[in-house]
Amino acid sequence: MPRNKPDDPFTDDDFGLPGGESTTSDEMPDADSDERPDFLKPYHLKVKQGTCVLIGTTGATDYSDVVLLLEVAGRRFRLGLKTFDPGYKALLAKFGKKRSDWKGTLRYKVMPHKGRPDGYVAIRPA
Repeated sequence: MPRNKPDDPFTDDDFGLPGGESTTSDEMPDADSDERPDFLKPYHLKVKQGTCVLIGTTGATDYSDVVLLLEVAGRRFRLGLKTFDPGYKALLAKFGKKRSDWKGTLRYKVMPHKGRPDGYVAIRPA
């Protein structure tokens, strides 16, 4: 009989229901039908500096505290920001704390980062 590792407190008997029954369905979940815009990356932009339209905001993700919904050259994108980002601080100063007020024209610029000329997209109020 194989022994468990000393730091593994579980045995095969600790998992599942008696008799090998499962509480989950045998079917995979449906695919998410919502069309989500891509996150804005420097390679999406033909012009490295310009303006875009802030359509609104969404909640946080694993990597961003706030996500902006933008329209650039007729195409929609998302852009994630942390609350310590200078762009976020500038937007907060212009639009305030009320989420519904976050609409308008923004400036963007592709900024170098860690030796790469196309590092990230920075934004500021127009």
